[in-house]
Amino acid sequence: MKTYMMAVLLLLAFNLHAEEEGAVDYKCYLKTSFGHEIGFYRWHEKLYVQEVAKLIASKVQTADDDVYIKEVIECTQLDQDFGRPDAILLDKKTVR
Repeated sequence: MKTYMMAVLLLLAFNLHAEEEGAVDYKCYLKTSFGHEIGFYRWHEKLYVQEVAKLIASKVQTADDDVYIKEVIECTQLDQDFGRPDAILLDKKTVR
């Protein structure tokens, strides 16, 4: 169930509207109604703050339940490490 939920988060989390040029890949450590998760996104660097703000209270549908993002704890570029030890551990377990 958790693996399926993470896969759905990965697929639904990508912002497909970002243009390729100028878009940057990010990963975010999220507190959801399911627990802590890592989400992956693609945003323009100049829209980073607005995109992060839009994540809060957004809904991700799974086969079993709706999962809500309660809090964005930390975001960083995809090739960088998180600053929080708990985020680093979860990031290492998360399938890309």
